[in-house]
Formats: sequence, structure tokens, C-alpha cells
Amino acid sequence: MKGFIDVFSDEKIKGWIYNPETPGTPVSLDLLVDGGKVGSVTADKFRKDLHASGMGNGEHGFEYLPETGLGGRHVRLVEPATGFVLLDRLIRLPSKVIADAEEANDQPVKLVIAGFEHSGTTLVSDIIRNSLVYDSGFECGFLLVNKPKDFKHCIPFYEMLIKGWGITPEDRDHILEADSLKDMYARLRLRSAFINPELELFDKTPQYMKHLKDVMTRGQTPKTIVMLRNPVRLFTSCRTRRPDEPVDVFLDRYNSYVKGFMKAYNSPKLRPNILPVYLEDLCEDQDAVAKRIYEFIGLEFSPDKLRLNSKFLNVRGKQISKDVAMKNKTALTEREIEQLDQKTLRINLG
Repeated sequence: MKGFIDVFSDEKIKGWIYNPETPGTPVSLDLLVDGGKVGSVTADKFRKDLHASGMGNGEHGFEYLPETGLGGRHVRLVEPATGFVLLDRLIRLPSKVIADAEEANDQPVKLVIAGFEHSGTTLVSDIIRNSLVYDSGFECGFLLVNKPKDFKHCIPFYEMLIKGWGITPEDRDHILEADSLKDMYARLRLRSAFINPELELFDKTPQYMKHLKDVMTRGQTPKTIVMLRNPVRLFTSCRTRRPDEPVDVFLDRYNSYVKGFMKAYNSPKLRPNILPVYLEDLCEDQDAVAKRIYEFIGLEFSPDKLRLNSKFLNVRGKQISKDVAMKNKTALTEREIEQLDQKTLRINLG
């Protein structure tokens, strides 16, 4: 059983659930409030993002509008035949948080996630998405350009935007006609089929790390989480997707990201809005590190935020595993490990 909650508010619960063993049969869910059943909903609404992802006929979405408000109450959505729990949370009202934040400043985007490839950027995105305050598609890249019209030349992000955010080519053209970067994000939020337009949008683009000072300047100093990782383990992970990549090519890429990060981190103006997070630390001490992330972005943390139900295929499983970070070095030669130890730039967080 797979599923995801897109909207969770006092007035509406919206999401999807799919049983791959019976792809043509919609799943029904019981809604329990404070332990008692108050209704049920059948996931039979068509969603083009589910259909595009190969989930049967795509008719697995649902929307539940309670007769009375659910604020401050414990809400669960359960598939009665199997006991599968899609939702188990105390309801909060993210809309006020969003409204207050939007009124406070004029930033294009208020939260950015950057980092090395294979350093856990998508994992942290899912943890933040569980707040039901923020939502995002895959990679964006808007802050790599100065003006919306320049984004057409920002490859591969211009090409990736359609699939990564569930928009059409016409939607993309409309987004690029924006007057400002802030308007670009606003148009993307409304046009994307993958996100809830009622929530605050965040931008997860690992490559921002390489150009972090310019990115944060264009974004008017958004809160920025930068995912880091031990270079030997990082190269081991990269080998799974690029088995023939020479160590020198990896070193050039790794060191360019370190230089970009340190240039921003050493800026007295930018450092207060940068939170560096090592994937190894997150996997070793999940609650403490996730709580630090939530505090950094001004939200309250609870352990249920670590339950994973990713939209994306590069996050597997329902919980964080130490095995994700602690990749075995046996895929590397002794000479490669020696080169990594000697030639990688050091990250100084002091």
C-alpha cells in the first residue's frame, strides 16, 4: 500500500492511496477523530501525476471535507481491511503560519535546500514536507538566474521542470513570463500538479551549493539548509550511478561545491541563515538533528515527522536507515580512497 497526504487542515484532508496488488480497485479509508470513526472516503478521483507515475488508471486521489472543524483534534485515516495507517496526527493550521510569513517579507522563496548529490537533500525535503506547512516538487533552479526570461538557458533545470513539478510546456512558458523571481515561484505553485498550492513552497536544488552566495543574494537571504557528507562515502554512492566516473572528475565537482558553500558560510550576513547538516549525523541521531532542522525553519518538531512517504523514487522505505549514509568503501580501490583523503577540500564549520 502506498499513499501520501497533500493537504491536512482544519477544513480539508486531501491525498492519494494506491494498492499495487489491486491497481484497478479504489481504496476506501475510515476517518477516526479522537479514537472514534466519524466517516469514510474512497480514493477514486483521477490525478494526472499518479497516472504519469504508472499507478494504475490514476484514479486513486481523494478529498475529505469534514462537517465540523478538526483543529486541535487527533485525526487518523485507516484502511480497515489491512489496518494500514495513512495519517495519524494532531491537526494544526498551517495557513496562519504561511500568511504571517508572507506578510513579513518580500522574498522570492523562504526556504532553500542545497547540498552534494547523494547527500540526503530529497530525504530532508520529505521530512520538511511532513510539516504540512511546506511543499515542493523535485529540483527547481530558479535562483541560478537573475531574471525569469534567462531561465530558458538554464539547462538541465529548464528541461526538468515539466516532469519534476508536474506542469505542461504551456505552464512553463507562463512561468517564464513572470516579472520577477518571486512571481515565478508564485506561478509555479499554482500550476504544479505535484504540490498543494495552499502551502508554502520551498526550493530543493542541490546544485545551489556550488553558487550559494549568489543564490542566497538573489533569494534575499532565505533560510538555507545545506546537506553535507563524508567524501569517501559520497563517492561510493556516486559510483552506483556513475560506475565509470574517474576519481578526478568527482574531486573537481566535490571541491567546487565546497568552495561555493564556504564562500557563503564565511559571509557574516549569510551565515545566520545557513544550517549545515551532515547526512551521517541525521542517520545516527534522527530526532535531535530533525528537531534542529525544524527549529531552524521556525516549526515545532514531533517524531512523526520522520515517517517517510516520499513522492520520489530516490527515497526508499518508511524510515531513515543508517545504511543510507554508511556506504561500504569496498567499491573503491585503496588508491582512490587515498586520493579522496588527500585532495578533497576541508569543510570548516568553526
